[in-house]
Amino acid sequence: MMPLWGIIVIGAYTSASFCGKSGVPFSVEVSPSGAPVLGCAQPSCVAQPTDDFDDSVFNTDLSGQVDGFFREGDRGRQGFLQTNKLRANCSGDFDQLACSRKNQWIGGIEYIDHPRQPLLLQCCTFEGLRFSQIVGVTPIRPGEAVTGGEVVRDGRQISFDVIANIRKIVDYNDHKMFVHYSFCPLKMTECCHLRVSTNVGHYRFQYSCQADSDRKVKKQTRPQRVRSPFPHR
Repeated sequence: MMPLWGIIVIGAYTSASFCGKSGVPFSVEVSPSGAPVLGCAQPSCVAQPTDDFDDSVFNTDLSGQVDGFFREGDRGRQGFLQTNKLRANCSGDFDQLACSRKNQWIGGIEYIDHPRQPLLLQCCTFEGLRFSQIVGVTPIRPGEAVTGGEVVRDGRQISFDVIANIRKIVDYNDHKMFVHYSFCPLKMTECCHLRVSTNVGHYRFQYSCQADSDRKVKKQTRPQRVRSPFPHR
């Protein structure tokens, strides 16, 4: 017998974005239609792809909306010293509802355009997250985004805000079954050190924060909930 969720999503639009083993999820946007857009980066502490092979995957729907992107300029600016840099170990399957371990982030998101279908995640483990901390949870709605990335102090990168987890939340009291997400961000301080974010349904993020003195230097020490125009760049 076909499972119920398999019957529900027949004919629904499906897409799956993936940052790749050398990509780090640093942002998530929600398009006006409610689809997540995964932003990927390659900070200085992450190793380049072997033989420069780019294994990231992004798709474009019939309206021209992309489901993810790699930050412009990251691929070409890495140096030759790759010996001590780490690379993520990704499962290869979109088969998880959450990436909840401390050394995990969301490497990819499979989105099915149906309100009763949860996001399916591909989780990646990264040893550079072992000293990261979760700080909070952030909800975002269609037309909004959460953005992490480098945290710089005195001209030096001290950490990197990462999106660790995301969860889809549906308001069944709304006749349109309104969709939002909750994100959980982390701060990665090993390379940097990385900060991670983990919970989305509204999309929800959690972060691990640096000292207060760091926050004063850079106002956006944590990923911020912002409105962003679509379609995405």
